[in-house]
Amino acid sequence: MSSNLSDSENNKETDHKSKTQLKKEMTELQELGQKLTRYTTKKLNKLSLPDLLRTAIDEYNRLPNSHGARKRQAQFIGRVMRDCDHQSIRLAIARLEQEGTTASAKQSYKQLCERLLTAVDEQVNELLSQYPNLERQKLRQLCRDCNKAKLEKQQVYKDKIIRYLREEIGDQLIE
Repeated sequence: MSSNLSDSENNKETDHKSKTQLKKEMTELQELGQKLTRYTTKKLNKLSLPDLLRTAIDEYNRLPNSHGARKRQAQFIGRVMRDCDHQSIRLAIARLEQEGTTASAKQSYKQLCERLLTAVDEQVNELLSQYPNLERQKLRQLCRDCNKAKLEKQQVYKDKIIRYLREEIGDQLIE
């Protein structure tokens, strides 16, 4: 019987969080709420937040920063976040930020492709100095084919150049 008491005491100890730990968790939720207030309405719509949280965020954005109104509203957002599934919100934010990074990378590859096509030799040499794993001959051939192609076929070659750059450079793209 005494072993059962010690087991239940151990469970109580693991279930109980210190005041410091609780405060740390609440501060993290408040910071997550602050992060949400910086997103545009369009991005917030993609996150599918609970109605009360969304209303609190909209109210925060409407408030002037006088007499600590925004600070109090940020604390309220943190309090609302306690009742939300904040793990799923964090995952949704991560996906949203990943989409932004992917779109930014696509734009960077397009810009790189356009630069390659304007001054082939200089740009190829510059690119090879940054990324030595690229093949000079293949890159120059793709650029030459694109420049020789008719206007309606050029996009096909541009896509080939972008695909080749993505495969060889990957996430190391330097802008």
